[in-house]
Amino acid sequence: MKKKKWLNLFTAATAVTIAATAVPVASSAAQFSDIKGDTHEQAIVQLVDAGIIKGYPDGTFRAYQDLTCSDVVKLIGRFIKLQGYEIPSDYKTNMRFLDLSKNTDDELLQYSALVKDAGIFEGNRLNPTQAMIREDMAVILANTLSKIYQVDVHHYVDAQSFEIEVTDIQEAKESARSSIQVLDYFNITNVKEFKPKATLKRGQFASFLQRLINTTLTEKLFQVKKVEVVGNEIVVQFNEAVNLPTSTSSKEIATYFKLVGLENEVFAKGELNKEGDSYTITLNSKNEGNYRFEIKGVPSKSGKILPAFDKRISIQKTEEPKEETRFVVESEKFVLGVTPDGQIVDKYDANIKVYGFVNHDKVELPSSAYTITTNSKYLNVDGNKVTANVDAIEADGILDEENQTYEADIFITINQTGEQIKHTLTLSSEKVKVNGKFVLINKNSLSQKELKEIDVEVSEYGLVLTATDLFKEIYEEGYFEIEDQYGKEANFNPNTGLVTFADGSSREIRPIITNINTTNDQYEISYNGTINLMIGLGEKGLSRGDSFNLKLSIDDATVIVKVYMR
Repeated sequence: MKKKKWLNLFTAATAVTIAATAVPVASSAAQFSDIKGDTHEQAIVQLVDAGIIKGYPDGTFRAYQDLTCSDVVKLIGRFIKLQGYEIPSDYKTNMRFLDLSKNTDDELLQYSALVKDAGIFEGNRLNPTQAMIREDMAVILANTLSKIYQVDVHHYVDAQSFEIEVTDIQEAKESARSSIQVLDYFNITNVKEFKPKATLKRGQFASFLQRLINTTLTEKLFQVKKVEVVGNEIVVQFNEAVNLPTSTSSKEIATYFKLVGLENEVFAKGELNKEGDSYTITLNSKNEGNYRFEIKGVPSKSGKILPAFDKRISIQKTEEPKEETRFVVESEKFVLGVTPDGQIVDKYDANIKVYGFVNHDKVELPSSAYTITTNSKYLNVDGNKVTANVDAIEADGILDEENQTYEADIFITINQTGEQIKHTLTLSSEKVKVNGKFVLINKNSLSQKELKEIDVEVSEYGLVLTATDLFKEIYEEGYFEIEDQYGKEANFNPNTGLVTFADGSSREIRPIITNINTTNDQYEISYNGTINLMIGLGEKGLSRGDSFNLKLSIDDATVIVKVYMR
């Protein structure tokens, strides 16, 4: 495969311009006595002029001296600080590495906290005086790329088609190989032998870092544009539409967003704007303080994934509710049963409740304390009872589709003060088949009471009792009373277990055996479908004196009859 490399991979808008960030340093690259003509000279000059790297007081740079881990921390730290990242305020009180202390060099403490919090350095030990190994440097530089440009460069490179030039990548530890591949793809390394186990030299790192700085991406990245805290909300703006639900639970929000140091229940809800590029997270109360806000894995509409983003934010204590919010209105959702032909058969009261506050305690108001009105033609108001206007709903077909919802407003006026509160009711529909009238009637009773129990004759031989037998036994003592959604009587066939409704549709009555009372542990019951229920009888099954409950169901309606073996 032909080698495919993309130079200038990051946008010019986000690339570092060294000349614009020049910082005076103790040594000038022009004065170094040991770099003229060196292969790393240009990189050293550029980084010295930028204030990222320094020489020695004797006027030398010592390009081939080993670079320690603490040296790399400082160099990377200076670089990302130039990109606007701030040194954590707790750098001296909160040690990021176990082998550092408050007595450590202050500059090292500052930059170690910065690179650790940025996710550039991994692990819990820094080994500051130890020489840096080239494979470890590869991981650090790849992490730096991901952090600065807010894109997972490992995933990006994995998706590209190119032939790696480094020939000794398999000599590196497995966790470093993808990072070496990243450096190879972006031409941050341009040698065939990377020598992953070799120690890192000062001049080598200057060249690596210079090439990283001069890397730019030509394609548009999926990024976070802005994070803003407004009262008790965090507003996250993206540079393209994201694929997040418009409203979600605290647990689902925590899949993508996190306030470090707080539990997941910190989030109350999340809402996406109409354009889909701004997400507002409402926080639960009592979360004031300074936090690191992390975002990871957010998918865009175009299929990109936001790998990681973090920002320190400050949440101020929210004010107590003002006196104006003295009343709260609550209601249940209207759920209307709709038949297959669109006829509404179930009608419910919205169950409006109005609460006031007495010493911060919520107290329900009597219905005489307020008046309800509406301007919606889909609602009926009778006193303080709100029901659905079925004729208007059916005429306009606003609930034709299954689970479709519609919102209508009511207005609650507090009689004593004249204060008016707007409240939105939600109407929704669900398909229904049976109106729930499903009973067993005792035909032998003068009052035709509900049939609660039946007797079944049992011989002492190895027979079986089937669902058909049970249905016929029931029919000897009583009958099923089943109506369809229109109130019309349905027909039941005890031989097949089928109920046929007025519209021609049919469904089975499902028998289930429960609460078996027997002294025989060897009884057998098999069930495969409605009519194939089989109960072992006699010596090797249920016998005289035994009993069980027979639960009969159709759709959501159920009856239970007690069966005694006689």
